[in-house]
Amino acid sequence: MKKSVSLKERECVIQATALEPAPYLQRLAAFLLDFVLIIVFTAFLLNIFILPEYFPGAQEIFREQFEEYLKLLQAAATQEELMQQITFDRIVQEAIGASAFWFLGLFSVYHAIGESFFQGSSFGKRVFSLQVLSVVTCEPLGFFEAFLRGALKAVTLMVYAPLLWINYALVFFGTKRQCGHDLLMRTVVVFAIELPEKDEDESFEDEE
Repeated sequence: MKKSVSLKERECVIQATALEPAPYLQRLAAFLLDFVLIIVFTAFLLNIFILPEYFPGAQEIFREQFEEYLKLLQAAATQEELMQQITFDRIVQEAIGASAFWFLGLFSVYHAIGESFFQGSSFGKRVFSLQVLSVVTCEPLGFFEAFLRGALKAVTLMVYAPLLWINYALVFFGTKRQCGHDLLMRTVVVFAIELPEKDEDESFEDEE
């Protein structure tokens, strides 16, 4: 059983934690591990259940058209021919859009569950002993906040490449090493710790 401490003592732990953001390499490694897990799980769901059910034939059409496109590139004789873009059938375009939507949703839910129900740590962060905390409360996020943080990350990965670079380049500026989604959600990634519990019987008046 955890020992109860005063709010003042608790604030000391919080402040010390907030001043020690996680190093870049650990964050990158945790992110890549989470990303690979989500990609594998999403691909499994799409290929086995979702696409065959709602977009029958789309996978086969995609393979055929993509192989034809590769043959055209191999036979290209000019720079203009090499720069030509592939055009998929409508059902393939719809399947690609649905796949992106599922990835966005699963990415957001995955991080929301980990960062709200498992003390601020997704699986990747737990492996590397990292934790996402609010810079306001220095506690793990609620489900909706964690979902929104994950969605912001997913959007930068999927929508626009310069936005992705800007989002993650921000981590090199500022003492708390916050990415763009951290700044927007007011969060910081730190080494995982066990915060002391609040003593419900205490108040700020007791400290004075």
